[in-house]
Amino acid sequence: MVQFDIRYAALPNGSHVGYGVAGRGPAFMFTPGTVAFSDFQHMPWIHEEWGVMADSHTFVVYDHPGGGTSRQALADYSLYGLESEIAAVADAADLEEFVLFTCAGDSPSAIKYAADNASRISALIIANGWARARDRVRRDEAMEYFRAIQNDWDMLAEATIRLMATGMGSRGQRTASAVRRATTPEAFIAFQDAVADHDASSFLEQVVAPTLLLHSPSNVYVPISVPEAMLRRMPNAQLVCIEFEGTMKPLVEATQRFLSNRDGLATSATTGPAELTDRQCDVLRHLVAGATNAEIAAALTLSQRTVARHLSDIYGKIGVHNRLAAANWAREHGVG
Repeated sequence: MVQFDIRYAALPNGSHVGYGVAGRGPAFMFTPGTVAFSDFQHMPWIHEEWGVMADSHTFVVYDHPGGGTSRQALADYSLYGLESEIAAVADAADLEEFVLFTCAGDSPSAIKYAADNASRISALIIANGWARARDRVRRDEAMEYFRAIQNDWDMLAEATIRLMATGMGSRGQRTASAVRRATTPEAFIAFQDAVADHDASSFLEQVVAPTLLLHSPSNVYVPISVPEAMLRRMPNAQLVCIEFEGTMKPLVEATQRFLSNRDGLATSATTGPAELTDRQCDVLRHLVAGATNAEIAAALTLSQRTVARHLSDIYGKIGVHNRLAAANWAREHGVG
């Protein structure tokens, strides 16, 4: 069982979100997907499948307000509110650059965060997710059903597993038990109501990080047309259809394969030196030397926010999507 170091990050509304950190290495953040799964200390798949990420990464997972370690936090389930959770955890955990894995109701906020913070996202992985909530099927039917049984939390937890966690197999009862203790029916309904209106489709073209869209053909909630439409609009995405009946191990393995190959996805848009400013070249030289954003900021007397903006501009100019690819480009073109 993965042992997490439990910490808390401050949210813009003055509340705090609980998150866990395990392992060492490149950072990998895992979003809950829905408040019903906000209990990373007890969710079976976190420890039994996804916990392996801590063997090679700094594995970071958090709980939405209203659930798990964030159960007492004041909830803001708006698109901005969910994006601010990612930002708060990333800042609190000092993640300068990280892989972001998301699914279900968290997908639009993760897409928006990746678009707004290009220099911090080394890769984006979306499993059975969407950019625009109204593209899901059976959405209205599901909400009517949830409201009809909201006074029976046991039945609601079972329905949640059937509709949102395809492939639980024999672990369904343990997962349903984890859902029941993760949150309350009131928080669950509030979350579902809020994310039903989320729309981050206008940000798809701005997500420049290597992106993996994972789709389960047996999922009853998201038709294949949803990731296919996202694929056409995201500049550096690929789609993989994969079943994970009874276990999420295939998802983990697909993620690991993607991450091991993602540097090959970053291709230079130019064959010669790009038109970088002197300041951008200074930033790039420090990056080649292995400096962090904080160290670059200190050396050049800049704010870390300015350094991040320079890196985002550099990535766009030279046609890459992460620090390693930028450093390789710089060496090839005599910068640094």
